[in-house]
Amino acid sequence: RSISLEDSVPRALSNMMEALIAQLDPMSKQLMLCCACVTRPFTAVTAELLLAAVQFRPSQRGEESSSGRGTIEDDKGNNGRNPTDKTEVASVHDALQVLVDRQGLSLVAGRSQMQQGRNDSGAMATCVDSRSNLAQATAHTSSSTYTFVHSLLREAVHSMLTLDQERVLHTALANSVVDSPLRAQEAATHFIAAGKPGVAWPLYIRAASDHNEVGSYNDVRTLYILALETAIDAGASRFEQAKIHGGLASLMILRLFNPGEAMT
Repeated sequence: RSISLEDSVPRALSNMMEALIAQLDPMSKQLMLCCACVTRPFTAVTAELLLAAVQFRPSQRGEESSSGRGTIEDDKGNNGRNPTDKTEVASVHDALQVLVDRQGLSLVAGRSQMQQGRNDSGAMATCVDSRSNLAQATAHTSSSTYTFVHSLLREAVHSMLTLDQERVLHTALANSVVDSPLRAQEAATHFIAAGKPGVAWPLYIRAASDHNEVGSYNDVRTLYILALETAIDAGASRFEQAKIHGGLASLMILRLFNPGEAMT
């Protein structure tokens, strides 16, 4: 693809990224589209859970549309995929390695399982605790952590998604971490991106409780405010909004009598 001198540097780089994407095989495109909403390093387990939650169809005729955008829909039947199948995860791992070779993704080495649990926006660490068989079966693949080689590449892939596609992927990411300890705020962020503020605001309250237990009172206040703003956007009742106001007021009163950490 030719790049005119009139293009800005960011646009020129974006054109190069789009040219790279156009050369990918359907499976690689599918993987990159599914992972485009993951802003942090991710693993093969994360990618497989996303693939199991959604399906990508280029078009009804089996060909890509002129816009290059396919259709990602809720895949209640998982399209025959089993997210706990070690063979499926190994297959995704191999496909991700191909993307590394094609210079679409880079391999982040030297991350421990605990580090992955903190940095992976998908479904690692505590999320897979309920799937111990998956955690054990994929130990050799989950040690590899991937990220896009450049933020512009991720943005170029992300721009190929429609709003509905983004919402499906963010919902899958949110569901993958919503039951994990200390990841309520992350889940809330994904639910908001998925257009589900009514599900998000109670999670901000849960996250505030988590921060309150460790004495991060400034974060608690911020999360209560986020909860209130999101509840209003979601059309929460006055009673529910009053409960959030009450929690914020209780925090401020507590700090008056225990001003060990000043709130700004």
